Amino acid sequence: SIMISAPYADNPVELNLIGKAVSRPFINMTIQLMKQFGIEVEQVNLNTFKIPKGKYKNPSEFTIESDASSASYPLAMAAITGGSVTVDSIGTGSFQGDSKFCTVLEKMGCEVVQTENSTKVTGPKDGILKAVEVDMDSMTDTFM
Repeated sequence: SIMISAPYADNPVELNLIGKAVSRPFINMTIQLMKQFGIEVEQVNLNTFKIPKGKYKNPSEFTIESDASSASYPLAMAAITGGSVTVDSIGTGSFQGDSKFCTVLEKMGCEVVQTENSTKVTGPKDGILKAVEVDMDSMTDTFM
């Protein structure tokens, strides 16, 4: 919320995060959203962001993608049943951390086909998923 409201401060804002950001994908999504509405955030380094003064401008068209953490449930069902599920509006172009859940399913033996705007997961035909060790740091909602 600090980043989003920063353009309306009296002066440009330099935001310095101390320590490790718990959910970096949310920071990246915020930066992309601000850009789509006309505010360019400069990322100086991993934890420093410069936000100029300005006013948001509505784009002529704006698409809201599906919630990736909610999409993980039907994708997981495809994995455990050997079926197929396609989720539209979540693909390689997504900035949501949970959109990477399909990479976990792929490591477990599922077939994953992605476009910029869709993800299709097909579970293994033999119904056997492989155990994997995964860092879920960027997929905090799916992990829970």
